[in-house]
Amino acid sequence: FMVVDAGGGTVDLTVHKVNAEGGMEEVTRGLGDSCGATFLDVQFLEWLRERLGDEFYKECQTSYPSAMASLVQSWESIKRRYTGQESDDADADHTYITLPGKLGRRIPPEVEARLEELQDGEVDDLVLCDRDYRSIFDPVVDK
Repeated sequence: FMVVDAGGGTVDLTVHKVNAEGGMEEVTRGLGDSCGATFLDVQFLEWLRERLGDEFYKECQTSYPSAMASLVQSWESIKRRYTGQESDDADADHTYITLPGKLGRRIPPEVEARLEELQDGEVDDLVLCDRDYRSIFDPVVDK
């Protein structure tokens, strides 16, 4: 039997077998790594920083913490629904996160241009496509 404890910070694995007496004994020493759900949040914030650029990202963190908290809350809901399965429907693998009003109204022209380029013209929302999901999930899941 493999027991997987997938928590927020770590994922721990142990393997047991039923012995001759009907009890359980450990087959392998427990393994664990820092690859829980909180590390997905770190990857998402890095993805967000790349989208917004360092300067605007830092400004958002210091000047608009409630708007940033709203983005993270949206991410929390999104990451729980992600299955990792690709779809034949091109629109099905796109998720849109509405930029909170305070951020949306203050996007500098260079950030707007970056979003337009990275998101096929979309600047009112943040768009996560399959490639983005993989850049967030794969490093954590691979651990």
